[in-house]
Amino acid sequence: MKESVVRKLEHLVERFEEVQALLGDPGVIGDQDKFRNLSKEFSQLEDVVAGFNAYQQAQENLASAQEMLNEDDAEMREMAQEEMKDAKAEIERLETELQVLLLPKDPNDDNNCFLEIGWITSVRYFPRKREIERTAQAKKVLIISPLCNA
Repeated sequence: MKESVVRKLEHLVERFEEVQALLGDPGVIGDQDKFRNLSKEFSQLEDVVAGFNAYQQAQENLASAQEMLNEDDAEMREMAQEEMKDAKAEIERLETELQVLLLPKDPNDDNNCFLEIGWITSVRYFPRKREIERTAQAKKVLIISPLCNA
């Protein structure tokens, strides 16, 4: 993983710990808006920090497995090779996961959206009733209408 990405993740871990401390502050708890905003930021950072902590643990596992390769016992070396293979696979998986978690959020992610799905058994609500009756064999039309406040 690039050093710049690691630095960014370390900064996010620091911010996570700062937000966590702020959420326990009585002054912040009394301010509903600030508490809500910090809670939202905390929940957004939580997955990234957990993924980065798992990444660091996998890096430590790889380092300890590499140290075990220097052992005299053949079984230990074989076990170390297996551990190295597992640690490398885990590191690769976590790097991909962290890259996805670090993608910029869509500006509309914070907007609420309701998706209404329903069945209309009659086509009398449509202005072109005859045309729809000819094309809809079962006279059941699936209506999907998103109601988003953008």
